[in-house]
Amino acid sequence: ATGATGAQGEQGEQGIQGETGAQGEQGLQGETGATGATGETGATGATGATGATGATGATGAQGEQGLQGETGATGATGATGAQGEQGEQGIQGEIGPMGPQGAQGPEGPVGPQGEQGEQGIQGETGATGAQGETGAAGAQGEQGIQGETGAAGAQGETGAQGEQGIQGETGEQGEQGIQGETGADGTFSSANVTVVVATSAADTVGVDCPGSAKAIGGGGGSSNANHVVERSAPLEQDSTTDEADDGEVPTGWLIRTDGAAATRTVYAICAS
Repeated sequence: ATGATGAQGEQGEQGIQGETGAQGEQGLQGETGATGATGETGATGATGATGATGATGATGAQGEQGLQGETGATGATGATGAQGEQGEQGIQGEIGPMGPQGAQGPEGPVGPQGEQGEQGIQGETGATGAQGETGAAGAQGEQGIQGETGAAGAQGETGAQGEQGIQGETGEQGEQGIQGETGADGTFSSANVTVVVATSAADTVGVDCPGSAKAIGGGGGSSNANHVVERSAPLEQDSTTDEADDGEVPTGWLIRTDGAAATRTVYAICAS
């Protein structure tokens, strides 16, 4: 199982602040207030009162918004956190369905011929079998009348075969030949793989792959956890009951369970 994820790396430093936008233009100067009217000339001696100060001109309009400063450069990425400790071994997961068979890669080149092993020691020569007994000599023919030769005696039987000599010891094993180079990786062709499912309350339930697709695996189970799958087998010839025999192309899948009534589910992994 994969170990726990390492601790989060530290936060990268803050990017540099973008430059401040340019100052908006100065608002227009308010108009100068009107000069107060001159007071009437007073009687001699008293100075007329100073006219009131004119009202302050209205404030100029707000200058336009300065341009947005450029975005600061992104701070450097923080250092990678230390490697987390190896997680404990996870519980063994259930075996998943078998994946589709990849196409056979081309055969790699034949490795070089291993060196000839040393000649084994010559086994000892087996003992010579005992000499077979000499056949009995044929009976001497009667002395014929002078001039005719007597008939030759019958050929004696061949002696029995001597026993087999002891087997010589086997020569020592020659050294291992050099390992041939690994063949090139095979190519892999893609296939359209789908799963089809069927359910039934019967003890036995089968499902057929659609169209011309072939089954490359399958399985199933029961809604009752106490049920045992007694049979899980491929089907043939687009049937939901006929199990495939040795050498036949599977076109579906079948399961059979024991126990009381329950919902049985079968699935087939189909490839086309």
